[in-house]
Formats: sequence, C-alpha cells, structure tokens
Amino acid sequence: MDFALEQGKNIYAVPGNINNPNAYGTNDLIKQGAKVLTKIEDILEDL
Repeated sequence: MDFALEQGKNIYAVPGNINNPNAYGTNDLIKQGAKVLTKIEDILEDL
C-alpha cells in the first residue's frame, strides 16, 4: 500500500466478513486508510 500511495495511486478494498480469515488482508487495508469499495460509484466519484 505504501508504494502505491507514494506514486499517488488510490487504494480501494472490498470489506469482508470479520469472522472470515480470508478477509483479513482487505480489512487490514481499510484500517490502513484504503477507501471502502461497495459499489462502482465509489470509484467513479474519484475519476
């Protein structure tokens, strides 16, 4: 994530169920400041 931010890139992450260990990575990105992605408009508003 740091490398992408250094290059001025937006970071998006789709949140996952907190009880699912497979969702740890995306939920951690959100905790670090990635924008929550729940619908296509979340990306379009940044364009």
